[in-house]
Amino acid sequence: LHLARGESVTWLNVFEAKARRHLMFFAGGVTTGDTEVRQEIQHQCNNTKNRPYCKFANWTRRRGGNKKMLWRMEMSIGKTNSIFCLEPGGDSPWRKGISDAVAAGCVPVLFSNMTDNEYQWFWGEWKRAARVLVPREDFAQGKIDLVKLLYETLPDDLLQMLQTTLFKNARQFQC
Repeated sequence: LHLARGESVTWLNVFEAKARRHLMFFAGGVTTGDTEVRQEIQHQCNNTKNRPYCKFANWTRRRGGNKKMLWRMEMSIGKTNSIFCLEPGGDSPWRKGISDAVAAGCVPVLFSNMTDNEYQWFWGEWKRAARVLVPREDFAQGKIDLVKLLYETLPDDLLQMLQTTLFKNARQFQC
């Protein structure tokens, strides 16, 4: 998704929460990157009471033309249909998924200060108003329930601010 200067994306409903099916979405595997956080995400998403809130797309090293294309489509649709995109650490502090989430109007949920401090020139002054930073250790130990954090305790006006900030600044995130 690339936005030209002055181009409107309202026709896609990309930035409207009410058009989104899932509270949170994760696309990735659980055996690489920050495995403790990724496995806790999988555990929470697979928990029966959380299933309606969380979409978990497990990347199982899909290779080959159609499989890779289908994976990218699933990832794009998942991010566009979710309010929050879970972005744990990968093989490096930066995740391409963060820029994909921002472009899709999906609020990135980060689990690492290192990831949060990457690419300041993209974020600019608006970063704190466009992402959620979850304490990694507490989450990895199961002390933080994402559904409770993002759905039950996040005030509606804060969610609106996160989404409005993304809408106003997402174009800056493109390379």
